[in-house]
Amino acid sequence: MIPPTAPEASREFMQEIGRELGEVRFDRMTRLLYSTDASIYQMMPVGVAFPHDADQVAAAVEIAGRHAVPVLPRGSGSSLDGQAVGHALVLDLTRHMDQVLEIDPEARRRRGVEADGRKRGRHGGPVYCDRGAGASGVAHWASCSDALWPVGPTN
Repeated sequence: MIPPTAPEASREFMQEIGRELGEVRFDRMTRLLYSTDASIYQMMPVGVAFPHDADQVAAAVEIAGRHAVPVLPRGSGSSLDGQAVGHALVLDLTRHMDQVLEIDPEARRRRGVEADGRKRGRHGGPVYCDRGAGASGVAHWASCSDALWPVGPTN
């Protein structure tokens, strides 16, 4: 349950981030909508921003840092453990940053290994996309490019 009084952003922070990003919300209804994910947790964010590109994300992080406001990047909000909620400026990356940027079927290689042999972790392969791109969009673009996109539990 969200208390009637929740963390509020300073007027200076709201004005500065609004000038830089344009699409930012600090109203109670938007904040309530972003206060939950698929988990049992509920935390009122300070505000919600909808960046259009990586430059706006960087600007939001820089401005929030100057005002000591935590930043929480958010995808679809499907976390079952509360990772998509917090007393922070939520960056909704699904509204505008949802594009598949490049699919390179020629770059197929063993999963998790770069072309030069360096380990890259569990994410490897020829698909590069915005942080807010959904699995179904990536699957569609991969199929159009004859690239393999394995079906996962969320597809």
